Amino acid sequence: MSDEVSTERSAKGSFSSPDVVVGLLLIMLLAAMLRAQHVGEPLWLDELHTAWVVEDGISEVAGRAAAGNQGPVFYYAQWLVGQVTGDSVFSYRCLSLMAGLLLVPVVFLAVREACGNAWAGWLAALMVSVDRFSVIFSCEARPYAWVQLVTVIHFHLGWQYLRGGTAVIRRRLDWGRVGWIASGALLFHLHYTAALILVAEVVAWLVLQTVAFRAGAETGTLRKLDFLVLVLLCSPALPQLLSINQRRGAWAEFVPMPDLLGLLTLLPLMVYVVFPYSACLLAGWRGRNLVRNAGDAAWWTLLASGLIVPVLIAWASTVSGVAALYWPRYLIGSSTIAILIAAALVSSLRRFRWRCVITLLLLVTVLLTESAISFSGVLPAKMSWPACLHRSGVEPRQEDWRALVSHINERDPRGRWPVFLVADLIEDRQL
Repeated sequence: MSDEVSTERSAKGSFSSPDVVVGLLLIMLLAAMLRAQHVGEPLWLDELHTAWVVEDGISEVAGRAAAGNQGPVFYYAQWLVGQVTGDSVFSYRCLSLMAGLLLVPVVFLAVREACGNAWAGWLAALMVSVDRFSVIFSCEARPYAWVQLVTVIHFHLGWQYLRGGTAVIRRRLDWGRVGWIASGALLFHLHYTAALILVAEVVAWLVLQTVAFRAGAETGTLRKLDFLVLVLLCSPALPQLLSINQRRGAWAEFVPMPDLLGLLTLLPLMVYVVFPYSACLLAGWRGRNLVRNAGDAAWWTLLASGLIVPVLIAWASTVSGVAALYWPRYLIGSSTIAILIAAALVSSLRRFRWRCVITLLLLVTVLLTESAISFSGVLPAKMSWPACLHRSGVEPRQEDWRALVSHINERDPRGRWPVFLVADLIEDRQL
């Protein structure tokens, strides 16, 4: 029996096949179990902002979202959910939980098709189901889980757009281009820092046009037209962006000044990129099978640009003092792309034995260092791993407002004591 994996054979199997459905349901069950531990936790301060944004009429949503430097799209959806489910911790977080669970099958389908084999899809789905960032943002009444989901969808549509050229543009005039434009606009309006992902996509297009393959005149014109439409859909946010720009200096109060090592440690690049790449090199991989056609070139260029460009822009912007953007929440799209890169690298190995060994090592490393399990108390905190393997900037919620209220009620049952709450929000200083 051959020791090489048949890419064509492993890529077969539709989404509706029993094996795929059962496998995805099991991984989604694992994801749900990890997230269920945190869904009922008290809302922390940023989530209380979400509750305030949606607690009154829909006419208040846009203005209150803007007060927190947020676009209104996510909050309109949250307001609608609140009209159906009422006000509760779960109702505020159910949208994010939905996005976090949907991320598992979406990642599987996107990566399986782009890489041409199911191995990459399963590996990516497993990693995203336990990834600490993904778990945290799935249980937070904020738009970051949706940014993760829409980033994967938008990149997959962009890859289909790029690999197909004129043929796809002509055949899929209705859904392919429209889907790419709509998902890009949605990504931007979910969180304005997702504009970094759109900039990375433009860089990928320019690289492909210059190095890999040149688009025809018709294709190039239509792509420029589509990008112009995308910019126009994003333009209504310009007044708010100008207002946010005037307050950008305040971000430096919670975003620390990064050093060069921070380029590798803020996001889990050591685990999701450096480790699998190094392991593949040790296994004798030289990248010969990495780019076999225009589709592969488009996928890898998009992934590399989606990871490198936002990180470099955010780092340079923070170091130069232009705007403190080097913060995990603002780069959550790139963090998700790092998981896709890890799966794609490992699945590119042709020898089955090496692929199994490196997959196992990668999963163990992720579980011990970058998963929600490694921070859950099941394993010793951070164990003895080097600090460079651990992300910073997103800590477990420590704002137990319910316990505070219960403590005050016990100490002062008649309610005679004055209670002073100092949220220490940057926005407080403008009130």
